Amino acid sequence: MNPKLSFDPFSGAFLLRPLKRLPTLCVWGLLPAFLGVAAAVAAFEHTLCGPGIPPLTPFKYQLGIEDVESYPAIPLMRDLASLMLIATVPLTILCLQRQWRYIADCVHQLEESGALTWRQTPGEMGFLDRLVARRGLFEGGTDCRKRMHLILERLSKGNRLHSFLSALVALAAASALSFYLHESHAFLALAPSGSAREQAAWASRTYVNWWASWEHPSGAVLYAVFLTLGVYVILAQNYVSMKAVRILLAAQLFGNFNVNWLNIDGGYGWEPFRRVFRTAYLSMALRATQLVLLIVFLSLHNLVVVIAIGAIWLVFLCLYIVYPYWYLRNKVRSMKEEQLEKLATKFAELGLSIDAPSHTSRHFVEEIGRIQEATINPMQLTRLQSSSFAVLILLPVCLTVAQIVS
Repeated sequence: MNPKLSFDPFSGAFLLRPLKRLPTLCVWGLLPAFLGVAAAVAAFEHTLCGPGIPPLTPFKYQLGIEDVESYPAIPLMRDLASLMLIATVPLTILCLQRQWRYIADCVHQLEESGALTWRQTPGEMGFLDRLVARRGLFEGGTDCRKRMHLILERLSKGNRLHSFLSALVALAAASALSFYLHESHAFLALAPSGSAREQAAWASRTYVNWWASWEHPSGAVLYAVFLTLGVYVILAQNYVSMKAVRILLAAQLFGNFNVNWLNIDGGYGWEPFRRVFRTAYLSMALRATQLVLLIVFLSLHNLVVVIAIGAIWLVFLCLYIVYPYWYLRNKVRSMKEEQLEKLATKFAELGLSIDAPSHTSRHFVEEIGRIQEATINPMQLTRLQSSSFAVLILLPVCLTVAQIVS
């Protein structure tokens, strides 16, 4: 009996392994828990409510709208950007859990649905295969299914060094951001009109009265924890996404993608792909929201940092959305053309003619029409979903361009 083709994404992120068996309802509970803990800490530090900068001031600043002078303080309930940023962390964890569970059994489900069959001999490796594949990853025997199983086993092995380095990078990023905020650079951009000294003094007072400043240690530590966890989750998600890209490349190298024309699952056998990529869309939308909030909150005007953020964002977008969409769209189109060609050949072999209609010829014509009208692209979204996603993913790019132009 052939072993099941499964992949364990949770093995590569040791801090996130409990998500593998944790019920989804418990993960949903992280959202009110995170916000509740932030509110409790702010209340303990007496920075939950009070006078301060209007919540929309950082957003107005990005649009070039100067707000009226306000009290130099940012209590938690007025810190809309931070509240939204904190909320995206548990939402990203929830999305990650669902995505990784779908990825784990995706190859097995594609094989079961008939959307993936195995070659007699492996295909040739292209430039992208060599670029993305690790050394020795695609090497093995001649049995394509066994080689695919070996690849999934290799990719499922946890990497303690990578997990440790990810935690260090996340901690370093949170520390760098804390230092940046401690120097009051973020609040300097929000200062009312005045001399440079007056603006610096205003920014310094604002930082002291910010709920997450080091003048309020509990809030600062909690904010650093949220930032560290958020960065770690993003790094872990990217690490597993790179493995998923390798799995996709291996599947096309050792297998053939097909269409189940019986359409039992409503996706012509491609429903497992559809579930994975819908979570990918949601993940990228959340990441875009985080980038927008980060740019707004930090009021970034460092050209190098802004360009770097925009470039990294475009790379991720192309690798996780654009390339799979382009590949699957072309693959489905070629499979439809192959099926239509088979039907046309069979139609001619049976000596059928449209000029002499019969029950059999009408069946062929109906089947050809059904194939031509079939919507199979597993990454296709509705018009409303596409519009919402386009707005979210373009916001970081637009803000980056606006910062460069200004």
